[in-house]
Amino acid sequence: MKPTPINYSLEGLKFLYGVSLGFDAYRQQRILWVAQHRILELTDTTVWIAEGEYRPNLGEAKAFCDQWGRPFRIGLDRFILEEKGSIEWEGGIGTRFYVKENSWNFADFLTKPRRLLPYLDMLDLDYPFTIAELKQAYRRQALRNHPDRGGDAEKFRKIQAAYEYLLQNIK
Repeated sequence: MKPTPINYSLEGLKFLYGVSLGFDAYRQQRILWVAQHRILELTDTTVWIAEGEYRPNLGEAKAFCDQWGRPFRIGLDRFILEEKGSIEWEGGIGTRFYVKENSWNFADFLTKPRRLLPYLDMLDLDYPFTIAELKQAYRRQALRNHPDRGGDAEKFRKIQAAYEYLLQNIK
């Protein structure tokens, strides 16, 4: 007998739950950031949510609004959310939105985010990584490819750009 598919209906819901893999520089460890996102509008194809309205693990309300006081909007595919119960979002490092609270799995966040792949490959770095591992990988590649040591100047510039991009996006 075939099991019936789970229906993650969005009708009547007020919030979706966003979970991101972050890095606590003070404690030098990876952490999960959990945020509750208010559903602004439901259309036939898209779920519009407000970005970062409340973070339960911080215990404080925090609204991120544009210059006119409106919350930033994120559009998610309604069909995928109702079918699978979660959806990956490319706007953040390893960010995933879930229909039900506490339905996330830590293993979901240990895979390489697609938008970071070229930068990680350029530095020969595995995901997830610490800032110390990032700096070590950058130094190793910079020494190998430095123009003063016979390396290619263009490749060296790309390695610098990858390092700066990853450093900005991991914090």
